[in-house]
Order: sequence, then structure tokens, then C-alpha cells
Amino acid sequence: MQDNQVNIQRYEEDEIDLRELFKTLMRNKLKIVVITSMITFGAIIYAYAVPKVYEAKVILKIGEYKLANANANANANANITSASELSKELEILFIDILKNTKDREARISKVGLVNNQQNFIEISSIGVSNNTAISEIDNVVTHLVESHVKILDNIKEFRENKIKDLESKILIKSDDLFRYENQLDRLKFISLPHNYKYTSIVGNIMTNDHPIKPKKKLIVVVAFVTGLILSIFFVFFMEFIKGFKDKEKEA
Repeated sequence: MQDNQVNIQRYEEDEIDLRELFKTLMRNKLKIVVITSMITFGAIIYAYAVPKVYEAKVILKIGEYKLANANANANANANITSASELSKELEILFIDILKNTKDREARISKVGLVNNQQNFIEISSIGVSNNTAISEIDNVVTHLVESHVKILDNIKEFRENKIKDLESKILIKSDDLFRYENQLDRLKFISLPHNYKYTSIVGNIMTNDHPIKPKKKLIVVVAFVTGLILSIFFVFFMEFIKGFKDKEKEA
């Protein structure tokens, strides 16, 4: 019986507290509306005033060439470089070194592997427009393709010289004639154009008609919720201060 009375008393006290809280909110609803509106309005101004940021992405397949020590029918190819090493190199050249450069309209934002594949990389850039973001990616792709062309050209030149050397040994009818002929046939096969794959773009450079930043709706919603919470906190805090002062006066 006593437990029931205690529970009823607690329920009534809780109900009174909730009523007082509700009354406090209703008395200060204008303050809550004003504070929330000010914060939300400020967020709207910020969302429309902050510069728009556009993003462009591209996937590259790293070039490859057939290895000399593989059988003619084997699919033994070597990448010009691994995707992980290339990603680190590009991050240093186009992100780390340039990060303190001022007044840039676009910059490379990310270089990474595609699904942990060692022959694909993805490059992302951001800019004040799609065109500037695309232009930044074009700079990286041009640098990459040109450097990889040089690597393949060096490999071709080395093999061409090796072919000439073997041909000269065959002409003088060396004791290892059979071995040289096999090496020559293999080198000629792997030197065919289709056995060299240059680094190239997979598909097209990808862009979006809409900027990735600022996310206006999200900014406004977050600002509204934050403003509402802060305004309610402010109202209760002011009521607490007021009640504290009233008690001091009564004392």
C-alpha cells in the first residue's frame, strides 16, 4: 500500500515537472523561434555564399608488356608499375608538393587503387567548375601517359638492340646457334605491337552536373536542429538563472 502511494506521488511530481517545462517553453516560444530562425537563416546565407565545389574522377589502366621469359602462348605480362607505387608517386607530385600553392581553381583530392587491383588506379579532383576539375585530371593523365610511353620505348629499344645482337651471332654461325634462334624468335614475338599496352583511361572522365559541396539541404537541416536545441537550452538556462536570483532575493 505504501509502495503504491510512493509511486503515485512520484508520477504526480513528474507530471508537474513536465507541465512546468511545457509552460516554460510556451512562455519563451518567441525567443525559441527567433533564435532558431536566426541560426537557420545564417546557415542559408552561408550555404548559398560559400563557393561551389565540383568533382571529376577518372579510372586508369596501367600499361603492360609481355615478358621475355614466357612461352609464346602464355599470358605472362608485367605492369609498367604497380598501382600502389604509382598512387604514392602521384600523391607526392600532385597533392603533397602542391598543397600550399595559393589561388588554385582545382586540385587533385585523391589517388587510390580500384578494388585493390594492382593495374587500375582512380584519380579524383575538385574545382570551382567541372571544366577546371577535368583540366587538373588531364594534367596528371598527360604526365602519366608520357612517362609510361618513355618506359615502354626504352624496353622496345633494348629488345631491338638485343635482336640485332642475336642476328649478328646467328650470321657468324656461333656454336649456340639453336639457342640464339629460339631467343630471337621469342624476342621478335614479344616485340610485336599488340604485346605492348599503353596506360589509358577506362571509359571517360566522370563528372556530375551538381556540385559536391556545399550540401545546402543538409546544412540547413543541421542548422535548424542545432538552433532549436540551442534555443531551448538557452531558455532553460535563463529560467534557471532567474530562479536562482529569485531565491537569493527571498533569502
